[in-house]
Amino acid sequence: MFSLKQLIPAVALLALIAALPAYIEFVEQSGAVIYKGDLFEDYYTGFIIAIILGGLIAFWPISNEYKFPLINIWIVKVFIVLGGMLFYEYKYGSSGGLDSFSYFLTSRYGEFQFGNFIHGAGTQNIRNLARLYQVFMPDSYHAMKVTFAYVGLISVFLIFIAVKKIHTQNGHKLLYLIGLFPSILFWSSILGKDPINLFGMSLYILGVIGFYVDRRLFYLILICVGIYFCSFIRVWYALILSIPLAILLIRIPLSIPYRIFISGMLAYGFFLSLDLFSSSFNISSLAQLVASTDSISQSWAGHGGSGLVIEEGLGSVSATLGFMPLGMFTALFRPLPGEILNVFGLLASIENIVVLWLLFLAIKRTQLKELKHPILLWAVILVLVWAAFYSIASYQNMGSAARFKLQILPVLLLLLIYLSRSRDNNDNNEN
Repeated sequence: MFSLKQLIPAVALLALIAALPAYIEFVEQSGAVIYKGDLFEDYYTGFIIAIILGGLIAFWPISNEYKFPLINIWIVKVFIVLGGMLFYEYKYGSSGGLDSFSYFLTSRYGEFQFGNFIHGAGTQNIRNLARLYQVFMPDSYHAMKVTFAYVGLISVFLIFIAVKKIHTQNGHKLLYLIGLFPSILFWSSILGKDPINLFGMSLYILGVIGFYVDRRLFYLILICVGIYFCSFIRVWYALILSIPLAILLIRIPLSIPYRIFISGMLAYGFFLSLDLFSSSFNISSLAQLVASTDSISQSWAGHGGSGLVIEEGLGSVSATLGFMPLGMFTALFRPLPGEILNVFGLLASIENIVVLWLLFLAIKRTQLKELKHPILLWAVILVLVWAAFYSIASYQNMGSAARFKLQILPVLLLLLIYLSRSRDNNDNNEN
C-alpha cells in the first residue's frame, strides 16, 4: 500500500502534466505581442539558459556555504521570470506598456555599436546592451529576461557581502531576506534598466562599506565604478550617491594626506556630476532648476492612472520645499492599501505596511546618538537624498514608484531592520 506521503509527488506530477497544454497556450498568448514566431521555442531556450546560469553558481569564487542559498534564490527568481511574470506581461504587454518588449524587439534590428552608448541615456543604453546580448546569446526574449535576472542575483549577493562586513550574524537568513523580499525579487528580475542600475548600486554599497572597514583603495575604485554604472543609466544618480559620501568622509578617521586625496577626488566627482546633470536638463540657474522640476512634475501628472496630481504645481522654491516631505514619504512608503486597485498595487501596499511598521519600531527603539555611527549616518542620508530626488515622480506615478524604489530598498530595508531590533545590554554598551 502506498502512503499518502508517497502519493503526493505522483499526484503533483500528474496535475502538472494535465496542466501543461494549457500552460503552453498561456505562454504563447502572453508573448504574442512580442513577435510572431515560435514562442514555445523561445520559452524553452530561456529555460535552458536558466539551468546553465544556475549551474554556474557552483563555480562562483565564493564560500561554498553561500552557494546552496544562492541556488535556492535563483530557482525562485526563475519561477518568477518564467512563471509569475507572464501574468504581468499578459496584463500590461498587450497595451504596449512594457519597456522590456521594446528592448528585445529593437535588439533584433540594427547592429550593436559602442558609440551608441551615451552616458545618462538609459533607454538607449539598454537597447544597445540588448543588441550586444544578441551578438553572443540566443535570439530569445525569455533567455534575455533570465540573463538580466541573473545580474539581479549577482547584485543581491554583492549587497549581502557588503553587509556581512559589518554584521556577521544570521548569514543565510540575511541573504534570503535580501534576495526574496518581494519587490527586490520581482524588479531585479525584469528585462530593463533596474537590474543594471541595481548592479551599480551594489558595487557602490560594497565599496562604501568595504572602505569603511578596510580603508583600501580597491573599495574607492568600486565606489567610482558603482556611481558610473548608476549614472550611466540615470544621470541624476551621480549626485544622489555622491552627496552621502561627503558625510562619510567627515565621520571616519583618515590620515591628512589620504583625506586630502579623497576630498579632492570627491569634489571633482561631485562637480563633474553636477555639470553632467545640469547639462542633461539644460539647467544653469536656480530658477531654471525650479522650472525644470515643475515641468517634470507636470509630465508625470496622473501618468498611468496610478498617481496624484500636484494641483498648484511647483513654480517656486518654497512650493517645492513645502511639497518635499509628502513627496519623500510617497517615494519610500506608498502605495498604501486602497491606493492602487490591482493585484500588484495590493502586494506593494502590503509590503509598504511592513516597511512602515519597521520604521515605527526603529523610531521607538533608536536613540539619536546611535546614528553617529558613520555607516548608519551614511545610509540615512542616502535614503533621504534618494527620496528627495524621487519625490515628484513617485508622487505622481505610484505604479512606477514601486519599481524606482528597487535601488534604495535594500538600504532602507536593512537599515530599518537593524534600527528596529530589540536592544540588549551589549547593544547599549556598544552605543
